[in-house]
Order: sequence, then C-alpha cells, then structure tokens
Amino acid sequence: MTDRIFNSDDDFKKYFEDILFKFGGLNTLLGCPNDMLLLISTLQAAYDLIDSPKYSYRIFRKAILDSHGYIKAMLEEVNSHAKPINS
Repeated sequence: MTDRIFNSDDDFKKYFEDILFKFGGLNTLLGCPNDMLLLISTLQAAYDLIDSPKYSYRIFRKAILDSHGYIKAMLEEVNSHAKPINS
C-alpha cells in the first residue's frame, strides 16, 4: 500500500508547473541570483524528465534532492546576512 499525495499524474504536473512559475517570478524579483538559476534549471530538467522516454527515477530523485540543496544554500546565505531588528 502506498500513500498518494496527488490524485493523478496530471495533478502532479500542474503542481510542478505552478512551482516553476512562482520560482520564475521570485527569480525576477531577486535579480536572478546564481543559486536561484540553478534551482529553476534543475527543477525544469526534472519536470522535462517526467514525460521523457528516457525517464529515470534515480535521475529525477537526484534533481529534486539537488534542488533542496540549492534552497538550503540560499536560506543559509540570507541567514548569514540577517541582522536583528532590535539592535
């Protein structure tokens, strides 16, 4: 038995498309930082792989895990530059 997060493959693809769209907008707002470009391009590659005849779960999973790494790096950079409000 497996848990399902999405009701269908189409629901999953729509969710993925929405994330790519939102990250694209955030990328524009942030001035296209390198880590954001790496994140978006990696997610786009993962999305393109979904319907590819060369689909590989291993490669898809690696792209998603790499994406997490880019997000973590961006958050760490933001935290390193953050200053307390009440200083």
